[in-house]
Amino acid sequence: GTYDGLEVHREAVDWCREAITPRHPAFRFHHADLASTAYNPGGRVTSAGYRFPFPDSSFDVIFLGSVYTHLLPDDAAHYVHEVARLLAPGGFCVASYYLLDDERRQSIDAGRSFIPFPVEHPSGLCRLKSASAPEAAVAFDQPYIQRLHDESGLRMRDVRRGQWWRGLA
Repeated sequence: GTYDGLEVHREAVDWCREAITPRHPAFRFHHADLASTAYNPGGRVTSAGYRFPFPDSSFDVIFLGSVYTHLLPDDAAHYVHEVARLLAPGGFCVASYYLLDDERRQSIDAGRSFIPFPVEHPSGLCRLKSASAPEAAVAFDQPYIQRLHDESGLRMRDVRRGQWWRGLA
């Protein structure tokens, strides 16, 4: 099999190319020069306009660890559609989100959350850790994320909730 990693931090990509690819040539690493106030302020392309550089139906498994937790609503919607485009028939995706429902919102509002998420995004679809660096951490309303998956033909299954909203890392 092969592995293709896509990352906004050029230094991380360079390190992986130097330290991993020579020993494991099937592991390839790609830099995505995406604009992010928190992680790549000089990025040239918006996340919502970025087409992942891979052919349709080219992956059996896609893993997005701590990716959606740093995307704003339009960017997250685009990424969900890109994941659907890239998955081969029978493929699956594992992704992490901070998902909001009534219980999690109450815990955040009571000050128990590991990340406070004090800023309501103007869209009403998510809450942010910081207004000055919106992509630093984003928590989405679960119905919005469910709708994105439904529209993309993806099925959310096996939702596992972490303990971030109860003050546990």
